[in-house]
Amino acid sequence: MSEGVTHLQLAVHAARESLEPAYIEAGYLKVCLSVTDHADLINHLREEELFLHDIDPEGWVEIPKPALFFENINELFRKPQRRRNEPDREYYLLDVNWLSTEEEPPLVVERWRNVCHFLELVGEVADHQFERQNELELVFLHQEKLVIEVKFSSSDLVSLACLDELENEFLRSDTHREKKISIFRSVLTERYKGRGRVNFGELLRDFFRLLDSLRNNYDLFVSEFSFENIKSQVERDKLEFTTRLNKVFSDIQNQLLAVPAALLLVGSQMEKTDPIGWSLKNVVIWLGAVVFAVLMELLIRNQRNTLQAVKNEMDLQKMIFKDHHRAIYHKFKDVYVELGQRFRHQRNLLWFIRCLVGAALGFTTSMLAVYSVEVSVCYAVLIGSGVGVAPVVLALFNVYQCHRKRRQG
Repeated sequence: MSEGVTHLQLAVHAARESLEPAYIEAGYLKVCLSVTDHADLINHLREEELFLHDIDPEGWVEIPKPALFFENINELFRKPQRRRNEPDREYYLLDVNWLSTEEEPPLVVERWRNVCHFLELVGEVADHQFERQNELELVFLHQEKLVIEVKFSSSDLVSLACLDELENEFLRSDTHREKKISIFRSVLTERYKGRGRVNFGELLRDFFRLLDSLRNNYDLFVSEFSFENIKSQVERDKLEFTTRLNKVFSDIQNQLLAVPAALLLVGSQMEKTDPIGWSLKNVVIWLGAVVFAVLMELLIRNQRNTLQAVKNEMDLQKMIFKDHHRAIYHKFKDVYVELGQRFRHQRNLLWFIRCLVGAALGFTTSMLAVYSVEVSVCYAVLIGSGVGVAPVVLALFNVYQCHRKRRQG
């Protein structure tokens, strides 16, 4: 025996060298050793004060059982915390003759490790976790309260062959993750409806039934949100947003008829006095044009706010769609690009109308200047251009202020 061997490793060596199957009785490990064949081992046991009784005629020796020397995995499970995680130190299972530092764990250990991982996944989606006297309880509050007590034995350690599917396709999936978790909770509470409390061992035995129910419920959910249904919904949303964007312009089409009417009124009704001077008729016509320009500016601003509200709703719809259907978002990206282009087109139309109204006001002002004061036509046009551009400049300044506040906010 080499130096630095722990009591556990020494006990394991003795159990493996036993001439008869070693066994545990009253907290002691009993092994059958030969004085001649196992002299070094017996001396080492005496040096470590593990040799309790002299060898009887048949060669049996009693050794104090080390703390992490287990007869079987059920003995390991006696401490509740060990059901959830392997001991952080070296341990040994006598019935399968396996030391935890060795490779190729036995089937019972592989299944136990899968169970620990399954328990971790279920714990992540539970509404609450409680620990009472080292006993862990998982609480689900979907439809009704269900408490899962983390208790199981070796007989519950079934094969969890589809555990990776449960993890990657459902509980830790990126697609519809919240909905899949909700379906899993629903499957659990429906499976044990009216029970209130169940042991985790029962979940292990029902693992494949639960997984089948989860698949079926998710397939039902997906069938209600198939690609064709999503496509139809996006097309409906596109039509609705396009209609609302177009309505912003169509709502003021009747008012636009007043623009040529105003020009016709100015051209036909304004008159030059002799001698040149301020005519009440000309001033009234000009004031009418000013009032018309102010009212049209207010109307255009109102329509612009309506257009922006539709744009904000479009952006929100786009963000929600992208979050919920990230995997297929690229197939519908062009729809939102087209809607963005339509928004910009309608916004440009409003600016065009604003410029027309400004031009009408500028023309009226130029006519008033020509008919009322001694001024050249060129100078009158400059005065009219300045008056006509003023509403447009004020509108641009207002838009700039709004964008500035939005960035600061």
